[in-house]
Formats: sequence, structure tokens, C-alpha cells
Amino acid sequence: MNVPVELHELQALADIGQESRPGLAGDSLIPRTDNVVLLWNACPHSEEVTEYDQRNIYLYGLLLEAEFEGASERRMAEVFFRIPFERRPDWALNVVRSHLARAHWLKKNFYPWIDW
Repeated sequence: MNVPVELHELQALADIGQESRPGLAGDSLIPRTDNVVLLWNACPHSEEVTEYDQRNIYLYGLLLEAEFEGASERRMAEVFFRIPFERRPDWALNVVRSHLARAHWLKKNFYPWIDW
């Protein structure tokens, strides 16, 4: 089943957790996933900014924006984390909710001027 995906969603998939972006084909924004499997777990929590936070700050911004625009947790799981919601809904919700909570924590403590 082909689901329409907006350009910013493709960019997010291309950027998330791929510092060297080994899964991209040339200048394309569409990641190749034939040999790459991303496994996400619950977001780690700390009372200070971590290396994990620094690597995923763009993801946090995208999650906050998606939430502000009314995206469902299901859609966020499928687009940003590539988790098949139908097969693992508990896992998908845990991953999305923990990352959203961390994004809100960072926004509150370090970026309070952001409106969404």
C-alpha cells in the first residue's frame, strides 16, 4: 500500500539518526532501506542534555511540529520511526510518546520561546 508522504516527512526519514547518511542514494531524499534496519526504543531520560539528544534534536523538532499540526501518534510512528503500527502498537506508542516527552522537556527547559 502506497501512502502519500510529504516532502518534509521524507526529509525527516533521511535525516533521523544517520550522521553519515549511508542509506541515501545520491542526492535523493528517499532513503534506501533494503539493507538498513533502524530499531528504535524508548527515549532515554536524563536531567541534562545528552549525546542522544544532540543527535536527535532535529527529530524532536519534527515531532513537536507534527504534534502541533495534529498528526496522530500512529502516523508519527510510521513516518519518523518506520514502526509498523498495526504489528506492534504498544512498542510504537512507547517510542513515540517517550520521544515526544523528551522533546517537550527540552523545549520547556532550553527553548521556551518556541510556540509549538
